[in-house]
Amino acid sequence: MATLPTLMLSLWAIESIVQLGILFLIIAKRHFHTLPLFSVYVALNLCQSAFLLFVYSQFGFTSHVARQACWLSEPTILAVQTFAATEVLHRVLRHYAGIWAL
Repeated sequence: MATLPTLMLSLWAIESIVQLGILFLIIAKRHFHTLPLFSVYVALNLCQSAFLLFVYSQFGFTSHVARQACWLSEPTILAVQTFAATEVLHRVLRHYAGIWAL
């Protein structure tokens, strides 16, 4: 079992707490109805973070298994991130007809 540096674990914890806070606000204010893809993105990003923490703590950063796991999980997150960003931008900019006419 590989050990991760304390700074890395601290940053991972802070990132996870912030994302859990965002997910809590999305659910508490019922924004998951209006921003479903963004909600899915935040949840999947948390899942990926937990998955990679497990993989890196088991195999280390430089192992072939960790590299493969990281790169296999990344395309899904990037695709969902693209859809979430499009959803948020559409919601924010929907009143500006000139932007959508381009």
